Amino acid sequence: FFFFFFFFFFLNNQSQSIRDIFDNISLSVISFLEDQKQVAGIEFAERLGVAESSLDLWESENAPYKLPEDYKSFLQISDGLLLTWKIVKGMSTHLLGSMHLNKLSEVRMIKLAKFKLSVVGQEYCSDDEAEDSGRPAIAAFNIDSKAQDGRVALMYKDTFDKPQIWFQDLSCCWFFIANSFTDYFRLMIMHLGLPHWYA
Repeated sequence: FFFFFFFFFFLNNQSQSIRDIFDNISLSVISFLEDQKQVAGIEFAERLGVAESSLDLWESENAPYKLPEDYKSFLQISDGLLLTWKIVKGMSTHLLGSMHLNKLSEVRMIKLAKFKLSVVGQEYCSDDEAEDSGRPAIAAFNIDSKAQDGRVALMYKDTFDKPQIWFQDLSCCWFFIANSFTDYFRLMIMHLGLPHWYA
């Protein structure tokens, strides 16, 4: 509902810049960063949204997997996301925050023979047994190719149209982040894209 509302708002207010629309859907995160004295060098890449035909093409090329509706609504507002900001320390600035989402053309399947999934309460990751249980095989699509020390993906488990968001670290183990793209987006904004916020 969150992104559907702003997508329809966008359709009726196309005179607004992508940056203004992003500030609206991100609880004014850019304005918040601009108000911080120690923050400098805020860079936001304005990207036009994708056409519905592009979404249809992606889904036909990656069938039977479908993008979740909230993610599609976001992509129709902005084809991916890149927002970075620096912090002032002494006489120099250092990159600190980065919020990134791949363009639709960069959302590609991650090809792995097995997925090592973390389980709450277990010290080690376990291999998924989807193939042995008769469930649909797990599939993952990279949505953040700039993630530090790993990758963030839409992961389809027991579904072809309702993926969750998972993070794979350098040990090749996958860790659950959020049940939906909307939840993931809110978490990313809340953490201001700080390094390793999803780890």
